[in-house]
Amino acid sequence: MTCLRPLSFLFATLLCPLVASAENTSTDPVILTLAIPDNTQATAREITFTRAELMDLPATTYQTSTIWTEGVQDFQGVLLRTLLEHADLPVRTMTAHAINDYFATIPIGDITENGALVAYTLNGDPMSVRDKGPLWLIYPFDQEDRFITEQHFSRSVWQLIRLEIEE
Repeated sequence: MTCLRPLSFLFATLLCPLVASAENTSTDPVILTLAIPDNTQATAREITFTRAELMDLPATTYQTSTIWTEGVQDFQGVLLRTLLEHADLPVRTMTAHAINDYFATIPIGDITENGALVAYTLNGDPMSVRDKGPLWLIYPFDQEDRFITEQHFSRSVWQLIRLEIEE
């Protein structure tokens, strides 16, 4: 019996870390999750993205001012429309969720070629959580007057972490 304890200790200290590292091969953290309802299961199907995976998608840049920043800012990211096309999902209404549990419903009309952008850089730099990042759902306020509304300001979810696709 006493002989098994050193063997179990050896297993725990030498082999368990190898097993654990085989499960998590990516060192990049997930920064965005798309949750897609599945009527055949109790839980939603999820598609996750790291920063690198988002940056591999076609990028769009908006140069616009906001009510939260001073002057014109340079936002770069992926359009919601492009994100949904990449995930092979139809354009649908969705709910955007932030780190602090804030959420806003994004209607189909905002998921257009010149609509909502999931920004991952601000003025060329990645955004930290302290600076409204790592992702900020932003609109081209200076390019289209239709976005200068309280509704669109409330839909500009910073610290974005999750998009739940509605049925």
